[in-house]
Amino acid sequence: MVMQLVQTFRRRFWRWARFMVLTVVSCWLVVGGLSMGAYGAVGNDVPMEVEASMAQGRALFAAGRLAEAADIWQQAAKDYAAQGQTLERAKALHYLALTDFNLGRWELAQQANTESQTQLRAAEPSLLGASLNLQGQLQLVGGQPEQAIETWKQAAAAYASANDTAGQLGAQLNQARALQTLGHYQQSQQQLEQSLAMAQAQTDPVVKATSLNL
Repeated sequence: MVMQLVQTFRRRFWRWARFMVLTVVSCWLVVGGLSMGAYGAVGNDVPMEVEASMAQGRALFAAGRLAEAADIWQQAAKDYAAQGQTLERAKALHYLALTDFNLGRWELAQQANTESQTQLRAAEPSLLGASLNLQGQLQLVGGQPEQAIETWKQAAAAYASANDTAGQLGAQLNQARALQTLGHYQQSQQQLEQSLAMAQAQTDPVVKATSLNL
């Protein structure tokens, strides 16, 4: 029985792995439109030069020039702090944390991400979900899969409150990955099944089409 479960999991795992690749790519694409997308537009009282810097950081990130993007977002966070723009500063810190994570600078990513969450918890649930999702990634690479699972549960809840199905699915799939790391193949398989059912129930053609890779 156990061997059958393992074999079933392995077959489904490679299909799920393709989905995870698409999820990662989607995360990179989302960065290009954060300020005008689910995370809200930049306030009218934000100086144009800071707004332009944020856009420049997104362009650099998309081009793979991560170190330069990190420098720009770090400065933007300082500028927003000086202007008292708390939410915009939290967004800049989140972008900085995401960039540091992709550069392998775990401690810096953790510092920026933790600082941004303080403001995001009372502001935008979708961006809070993204911040918690990144926190789970940091915990996983830091050898804390159990903590990562709990964090991704919080991320899924935050995404759900924002009606962000794609984000919720990503957080659930991350839970499945962590369960697999711990050797809990049956639980991981169950999580994958739940995610597949959710994806197939969506009317969003992008989310629904992506579920075919599961």
